[in-house]
Amino acid sequence: MFVYAPFNKMINYTASLSIISLMVSALIIYAKGNYYLKYYIFAIVLYFVSIIIFTLLLGGVLEYSFFTRYSFLFALVVEIVVFSLMLADRYNDMKNKQIQIQEQLINLQNNQNRLLEEEVSKQTQNLKSANDKLSKLVLERELLVKEVFHRVKNNFHMINAFLWFESKKEGNENRFSELSNRIKSMSLIHEYLCNSKDLIHIDAQVYLDEIIKTIIQTYNNKNINISKNIQNINISFDNIMSLGIILNEIISNSIKHHHNKTETILEISCYKLDSKIILKIKDNGDGFDENKAGFGLKLIKDFTKKLPNASYSFTIQDGSIFELIFEDIL
Repeated sequence: MFVYAPFNKMINYTASLSIISLMVSALIIYAKGNYYLKYYIFAIVLYFVSIIIFTLLLGGVLEYSFFTRYSFLFALVVEIVVFSLMLADRYNDMKNKQIQIQEQLINLQNNQNRLLEEEVSKQTQNLKSANDKLSKLVLERELLVKEVFHRVKNNFHMINAFLWFESKKEGNENRFSELSNRIKSMSLIHEYLCNSKDLIHIDAQVYLDEIIKTIIQTYNNKNINISKNIQNINISFDNIMSLGIILNEIISNSIKHHHNKTETILEISCYKLDSKIILKIKDNGDGFDENKAGFGLKLIKDFTKKLPNASYSFTIQDGSIFELIFEDIL
């Protein structure tokens, strides 16, 4: 008869209770739909039967033999192998599910990227189409505006031609010179814009130089010495028009009212300081009384009011000094 110590019996009973607990847990899990546990249940039942056989051996019910002695070991190996296979299968199943989920996420991301690319492509095409239409409209507008400037310029030239014919008829070529210069100063800006790509900002240096040349040509019988310091700055269309009229009036008055015996010396500067545009014109004349000034000064006052935050002043210091300050908001 095979005999075990009481301590070993206690271990055996404890193992039996553990096996029963595992078997009950496996049956509950199997009942919930995890049918793959049927193999483990079979293995654990086999192991439980071997434990019973071994217990009967210890109790003397069964005789000692190789089968009764080692059956539980065989059943334990079977239970361990089945459990290991189940763990491996469960691991593979979880791994496959993880891979499947990752593939689904990748497919979802690819679909989202594809939809996003299609939407971006669609919006880009719509934007390109809108930009093409806008560019076409801008080009048509520029052509239309330039055509308007061209027609206005031609009208100014026609008016000047009429004035020239009238002066010839009257026998006094300088009779309409002041009025002609005023018209030319307005005509020049339209002529400038006809040949310019920028219809908003005007190069003050180019425009004001042309006005000065026009005035000198009108008074070619006078002895005139002009020094210029005009910066290459951009001024908006509305402001440069007023500035040109004012420049024309100041220079014309300085030349017209100067003594014929002496040389007319003019110092003209136009520059930008911070946000301010400053125009200075200095001559070597005797000055004048603003209270007795005529239509030219009235024009200066009126066009100064058209300039933003503008002010002007006349001072007498070795001649007349005119200073105009205004803000050019582009």
